[in-house]
Amino acid sequence: MSDQTQIANRDALLKQLAMVAFLALAVGYYFRTMSYTAPRHVVVSELPLVSLDGIPMSPAVTEGRAVLLNFWAPWCGPCRSEMPALDRLQADNPGLIVIGVEDDPRVFDEAITYVSQSGLSYRMVRMTKPVQSTFGHVVSLPTSLFISRSGKVLHTVSGTIPEKLMQHYAKDALAAD
Repeated sequence: MSDQTQIANRDALLKQLAMVAFLALAVGYYFRTMSYTAPRHVVVSELPLVSLDGIPMSPAVTEGRAVLLNFWAPWCGPCRSEMPALDRLQADNPGLIVIGVEDDPRVFDEAITYVSQSGLSYRMVRMTKPVQSTFGHVVSLPTSLFISRSGKVLHTVSGTIPEKLMQHYAKDALAAD
């Protein structure tokens, strides 16, 4: 092989490697910006939570309790499918409070209707500016955060959770601290 052919082959290989490196960085950046990173510590009783009806929730409801925050929307089929399991989870774990955070402000009225017809017993709140600034933009629904009594976020799950895993994570939240 001539020297010019070797140089041309080396240059082509370097261009291909540069393209692969660029694509790898672009894909990494995309996934980093599209994935949800929950805060590590949140004292839920200090958040000004507001029910779907617009009524402020008393901080005493969550004070000193493990909390499962579940971000959802009424148009989200997977969200609706896991709601009965969330209801059972709260019933089976008296030290745990489950709070559904309706994540789409455009459909609060639909959420109110859905919740009133569903017979769910756990609390539902609106996504408000303080909640948004605390948790940031939740990329996928449902997203659940299991929070200990002291506010440590122990588990964050994007997507539906099998009920058995919910129970395990709830027990972690109750046992922590």
